[in-house]
Amino acid sequence: MAARSKKAHEAAEKLCCAAAAGDTTKLAKWLEKALAIQTLNSSAEGELSAMTHKALCDALLHGHVECVRLIVDARVDVNMACEDGETTALHIAARVGHARGVQLLLDAGAAVSTRIRASRSADDLPKPGEPSAACASRVSPLHLAAQNGHEACVLCLLGASADVDATTSKGYTPLHLAVESGHLPCAQRLIDANASAEARTLRGYTPLHFAAAAGRTPCVRCLLGAGAAAAALTARRCTPLHLACRAGHAACAALLLAADGPRLVHMLNADEDTALLLAADNGHPGCVQLLLHAKAAANQRQGSGFPLFLATAKGHSECVRLLVEAGAALDEDMSPLRDAAPFNSSSSSLPSDGPSPPHGEAKAHANAARLARSPARGRGMTTGTVTTGHAAAEPSEEAPDEAKHSAQHGPRSWLGGLVSRLTPRATVYSPLGAPAEEDGRNSFMELDMISP
Repeated sequence: MAARSKKAHEAAEKLCCAAAAGDTTKLAKWLEKALAIQTLNSSAEGELSAMTHKALCDALLHGHVECVRLIVDARVDVNMACEDGETTALHIAARVGHARGVQLLLDAGAAVSTRIRASRSADDLPKPGEPSAACASRVSPLHLAAQNGHEACVLCLLGASADVDATTSKGYTPLHLAVESGHLPCAQRLIDANASAEARTLRGYTPLHFAAAAGRTPCVRCLLGAGAAAAALTARRCTPLHLACRAGHAACAALLLAADGPRLVHMLNADEDTALLLAADNGHPGCVQLLLHAKAAANQRQGSGFPLFLATAKGHSECVRLLVEAGAALDEDMSPLRDAAPFNSSSSSLPSDGPSPPHGEAKAHANAARLARSPARGRGMTTGTVTTGHAAAEPSEEAPDEAKHSAQHGPRSWLGGLVSRLTPRATVYSPLGAPAEEDGRNSFMELDMISP
């Protein structure tokens, strides 16, 4: 009996080694031996079945399609879970983008919508034999294929009637994950399969919120074309424009403004802040300029203060210049400048026992304050060219032509033309990461993620 058990263990190890190496000759040999051992020793059946399944997963992970075919033809249970108790071979094939493996498994009867709990990232999906680092979320093979950009796998799964609007425990659909990761072909396939562009997470995020927050301009355009609402609100009343401007994604902001600008520019989130305040506070002059051209109120007090005060306080000189040109308050008695006084004074007025600001930061604050105090002559940039008392406040080379174009054709025409010239900033998000619930300006993009 001990000798038979030893043979079973040896056969199991050889199976896995051959599958991982892609050696079909050795794999066929050890599959035959394993079957013979199972016939003679029923007590070894459990171990050999588990190891044969592990060999299947190893073959999928390494992309050895002929090995996958051999193992599937040996009638392994394709729905058996790995040692974590949840991950199936189909989840692994979908994650790594093994489209032929996905189709072989589906043809062999793999369950297309089995859910698993998720670990912190797609790369952390438990491998065969590894314990699961599980959390509360549950993802399907379609979630994994869409999030990782595997279009062929998405097509295979949709062809097998996978639930296109399946949700994780936080309400994320495959479309949320495809657009957040910037995988336009997968997103388009899902939309063509009638995925909802208005699907909501538990906190109210639509796929458009995800795409705008991540700066995925082509996906934003695709979703708007599919009828996604540009003015959709999260549970804390954030629009996609709030998210795009908070992160500095000017091209996404331009698309959103072109879709519903007159409404979006004045919308307040739960903190009673507009997109303009968020853009100014975080130092994104491209977004500030877009919003001002779309008639955002430059001198309106909001929940977190005035845009000019926040831009001045943080040393965002270019944002200050744009706001001043648009008519933001310049009077010393007005609260934006009065409240920013500590930043406008010289460094000698700082407490002697306090830390001195870095030279670059102090200079930025001084420049911003100087711009804010500059006497503005002429009208705001939304109605004409503005000249201030300092060369630093001169409009950019493109500003006069764009202002003229805006006056002639309206802000929507100007915004549409600008989209093609704007390059969105790259933002790195963790796999399956969401633009998590915004809680004030500073923790707005707190990562509250799921991952497969």
